[in-house]
This record gives sequence, C-alpha cells and structure tokens, in this order.
Amino acid sequence: MSQWQQQPGDRLTQDRVLRWNLAGWVLFGLLPQAVAVLDASPARRYGLLGLLALIALCHTVVLTRQDRPVLRPRTYLAVLALVLGATSYLLDGGAAFYVVSLPQFWLFARAPRDAITLSGAAAALTVFGGTLGQGWSPQFLTGNVVFTVLSYAAGVALGLWLHRFIGQSNERQEQLTAELAVTQEELAAAYQQRGAAEER
Repeated sequence: MSQWQQQPGDRLTQDRVLRWNLAGWVLFGLLPQAVAVLDASPARRYGLLGLLALIALCHTVVLTRQDRPVLRPRTYLAVLALVLGATSYLLDGGAAFYVVSLPQFWLFARAPRDAITLSGAAAALTVFGGTLGQGWSPQFLTGNVVFTVLSYAAGVALGLWLHRFIGQSNERQEQLTAELAVTQEELAAAYQQRGAAEER
C-alpha cells in the first residue's frame, strides 16, 4: 500500500483510515451514483450499475487481500479512473464522484508520483467523459470541469503535504526507537556493572 507499510505498529491506524474512507466512499460516492441512475434508460442504468458493482468488487478485493494481493492496488486505481470517466459520461455530475474517490489514489498508491499520475488520469477521464456525454460546447468550463480540476489541484497539494507529514512522523518514530534501544543497552550495562560491583 502506501507509506504506512513502513511501520508495522501503525496497522490499527491504517485499518481505521481505510474503514472510514470506505464508509464515506460508499455513502457519498457509490450510493448517490446508484440512486441517480434509477431514472435513466435501462441500458444506461444497467451499464452504470454494472460499473459501480465492478469497482465495489475491486475495492473489496484490494482491501481484503492485502497480504496476498489478487488485484494490485495500482491496477485497482487504473480501473477506478476508467470507471470515473465512464460514470461521468453516463451521468451528469461526475466531479462529485471524482472528489469522493480522490483519497483512494493517495491511500492505495505506493508513492506520491503514482497518486499524482493516476488521480490526474482520473481527472482527465472525468472531464473527457462528461464532455463526451453532454456534447462539446463553447462553454467548456462547466461546473464539473472547474470543480474536477480544482479538486485535483487541491488533492495533490494536500496529498503531498500529508505524505511529507507522515514521512516526518515515521522518521521521528525511528529516531525515538533508536534512542530507546541505546538507553536500554546503557541501562542493562549499568545493571551488569552494579551486579559485578556487588559481587566483589
């Protein structure tokens, strides 16, 4: 996964973040899309529901098989980007689903470069799908386009800041662990010297 794998003691925190993200993504991402498509034609409805089921299944597989991945997180993120573009084509308001899905690019990517690249591809596909679905017009800068681009920029800035913050926290934890080990060794040596002095 991401930078959390560096610290095995952070497993509980990682699981909590992933669970909260999953709850928010289902509640504010998948369910609104599923409800919005109910008024669409049967072909669109079943197509979009199939895409949502596919991405939900992929997400579940990535989360439940972290130790022995059946589906690599990067592949999941590529599928997510394609689904975002397709849902943007099939429904208006693709930017909202993109924004709710944006944290996943930072949670599942191995490095910031991957998160930036894949979330950028998802933003481009969301804009392209929305433009294709609504038809090209001179008023290209619709709310969805502007909101998607601004969300991407804000996501990159926040993601880089969090990556740096977590990296600094990990470095500090490693430093404290090393200092603790040195102190324990010094304490053990002091007890050993004290025991030797008492024996004399």
